[in-house]
Amino acid sequence: MTRMAVAVAVVDAAVAELRVAATEYGMVGAMLPAFGKHPPFGREDYFPLYEEAQRLDTMLAVHS
Repeated sequence: MTRMAVAVAVVDAAVAELRVAATEYGMVGAMLPAFGKHPPFGREDYFPLYEEAQRLDTMLAVHS
């Protein structure tokens, strides 16, 4: 089982990064940073990332 960290500063880039990781590298999920300069993960800004993770059937986790 392989996971990767996803940069979340630009959500569209995070979506693309997750897509490549899952489809080209076989990653089963991604880790989101708990700390850093980003809005709280409950904001609608992140919905496209969550929707892509669901579409790809991958998991997302918050890591500190």
